Amino acid sequence: MAKLKWKTEQWNVKELKVWEENPRTIDESSFKDLKDSVQQDGDWGVLVIDIDGTVISGNQRLKAIEGQVDVKVPNRPLTDKERKRIALRANRTKGKDNFDILANWNSEDLLSGWIDQSDVDKML
Repeated sequence: MAKLKWKTEQWNVKELKVWEENPRTIDESSFKDLKDSVQQDGDWGVLVIDIDGTVISGNQRLKAIEGQVDVKVPNRPLTDKERKRIALRANRTKGKDNFDILANWNSEDLLSGWIDQSDVDKML
């Protein structure tokens, strides 16, 4: 099987499909935050899709955006195992917040980035 290689393309949201096995969900309040973010800052993220247009990473954003969107497309169809692995890895970061730096930011900026008030209180 060929090694995966990815290219960036623009697709219309109407051409994309929600992945029925997407393991991530979003509550109504968080979805509102996501829509507000897209309205304020545009959609600066890139969706990860399979060659058939199924969204592997970005299913929640897909519901909040319209028109053309940047997507990462593989050079071949993904196996079921690859879909699952990529979906999990795309939604889990290994980085950690540097609270020494964040402590110097004002609370309004921190809260605008979806950090919880309780975390802001700990930093300040």
